[in-house]
Amino acid sequence: MSLVTPTELRARIKTTLNDTDLQAVIDQAEADVIAAYGAHYVNGTTTVTETLGGGLPNLYLRRPLASITSIVDDSVTLTASDYRLWDTQGRIERLAAGTKWGSVVVVVYKPADDTLRRKGVIIDLVRVD
Repeated sequence: MSLVTPTELRARIKTTLNDTDLQAVIDQAEADVIAAYGAHYVNGTTTVTETLGGGLPNLYLRRPLASITSIVDDSVTLTASDYRLWDTQGRIERLAAGTKWGSVVVVVYKPADDTLRRKGVIIDLVRVD
């Protein structure tokens, strides 16, 4: 099911397309958003797993997040005192002076609900189309 319905779209833009054709345009715009930014997560229970690394003091996740489920750094499961989440945009700092992230870091987290932002982008893409 699409994040944006033809009815919602008609409330924001003028179009002469029928619902079937309009839904096809919405579906294409939504597919473009998913290809660029990943799947929609609107239920609040989905977790995302990212594998990162590189020996730097900070990691940057691909998505804004609501909470961290777990972090495994080079096969060692970390506790919350081993890292600091700086903001909900996904910056995680490795704590302890001079400590850097290992070569393989697996972060499991719940992404923030970005439904409103995605709906706006889809509507704008349809408007441009």
